[in-house]
Amino acid sequence: MADDHEHQRRNEEHRQPAGNTFNDVTEHNRTIMGVPDKPVDLGSMPKPLRIFGYFFLGAFALFAAVLVVTLIVQVWG
Repeated sequence: MADDHEHQRRNEEHRQPAGNTFNDVTEHNRTIMGVPDKPVDLGSMPKPLRIFGYFFLGAFALFAAVLVVTLIVQVWG
């Protein structure tokens, strides 16, 4: 009977509350390295970072559009 209580106590010690991490590695990443709590707002960043961010997003969109057009031309061309 005492074994059952000891086993139950150990299980309660290791049980994590809802919303916590899956294992020790993700717990380490969350507490030591940190994780973003909300999406990045480019408008609140300094101007050079905003310019870089908008340039990067624009270049990505442009390359994606060129890729789609190239694939369409190859298939139908």
